[in-house]
Amino acid sequence: MHSSAQESSSDDQSSRYAILSRLMEPAARDRLTRIALVHSDRARDVENILLRKAQEGLLQQKVSESYLISLLNQLKDEKTEPKIIFNRQAFDEE
Repeated sequence: MHSSAQESSSDDQSSRYAILSRLMEPAARDRLTRIALVHSDRARDVENILLRKAQEGLLQQKVSESYLISLLNQLKDEKTEPKIIFNRQAFDEE
């Protein structure tokens, strides 16, 4: 039973890859694959965005590498890094 869940997940992943391959130029797909090696969550977010845009009919042509880079920059801007704030006043009172 566990292996059927793995097979289903594998089938979903392969169909996802096939759809993305049709939506993207080879250079863009290659870049996204390399990004997935380092930042799998970010690559997954981009894939989800592209699939959603394709379903909504917003992609008029194949996704180019420059369009992919602009999507990545938009995601980077949306996700701000947490900031650490040191409260040094507490240490000065001692």
